[in-house]
Amino acid sequence: MDEHPKVSVIIPVYNNRDYIRKCVNSVLSSDYANMEIILVDDGSGDDSGDICDEYAGREESVTVYHIAHSGASNARNFGLTNSTGSYVMFVDSDDYIESDWIGKMVEKLLSDDSDMVISGFINEEKNESILEVPGIDKGIYKKDDFVLKILENPYADIFKVIWNKIYKADFIKDIIRFKDELEFGEDFVFNIEYVEKINKISIVDFSGYHYIKYNYDAVSNRHKESFLTKENFINYVKQKILIFHYYKELFEHLDIYVENKNKINDYLIKVCVEEIKRIKSSALSNKDKSECILYLKSDSLVRSMKLDVDDFYYFWRKLYYNIMHLKTA
Repeated sequence: MDEHPKVSVIIPVYNNRDYIRKCVNSVLSSDYANMEIILVDDGSGDDSGDICDEYAGREESVTVYHIAHSGASNARNFGLTNSTGSYVMFVDSDDYIESDWIGKMVEKLLSDDSDMVISGFINEEKNESILEVPGIDKGIYKKDDFVLKILENPYADIFKVIWNKIYKADFIKDIIRFKDELEFGEDFVFNIEYVEKINKISIVDFSGYHYIKYNYDAVSNRHKESFLTKENFINYVKQKILIFHYYKELFEHLDIYVENKNKINDYLIKVCVEEIKRIKSSALSNKDKSECILYLKSDSLVRSMKLDVDDFYYFWRKLYYNIMHLKTA
């Protein structure tokens, strides 16, 4: 076994000139030598692409590709198609890593003979750094056991992102790609499809990835301000339900859906309660509100959820999420 297999570090870049240098410099400063850094300039309108070219011109390990703007999912897919490493890692261009993180992730993957390693990360708020731990005890997990652990806290960030993990390229190949039809949740679905194909996962108690949350929050808040039209609401719900489709498929694939149907469908109960509340309190016309709610309630997966879930469970979870909505309103 190669003790130092090549790692492909894929970094999608879009209009990030203020952050890209810190990001790339942190990866170049890694104490793990055998890696390729793939910068995918997703049609940036600022000079991010030029900065990427600078690095590619002077660093042998850096390759840059310039593509027409098509979103982070397509940029990552382009990077995957052009990667040559045995392992794959992802870094967002406004984040940065610690110098020993990649090496520690590779070492753990090799020593545990695992197919994926998940670490914690450091959540960089504007005024403080917060350590986010996986929420699952460190150790080596068989796939079924790991998935059941995820079910205990399906809303945790640890499994919903890709940049605190290392993947084996052999399981990805040309089979697993980010879904460009998803505007959010694409990392979660990528992880779901990857876990379906592997056997063993390692959870570690160290962290070395710094996630710049305040930059994401600014974008997220701008999106929310212009969100509520009927068309946008229906598209948003459609995306939520599509994510649930992949989530449910994972448990069906492992043949553990029936005995866990209540907890699995809890995701959809939460979506229904929160989105109906949100649409009712919006400024939309009564006609548009009715059409939005009808769309949600008539979806086949929502109807199936109501049939699958035990009546009492459905009642008390709806009550719980309604109470939680009142507390946060």
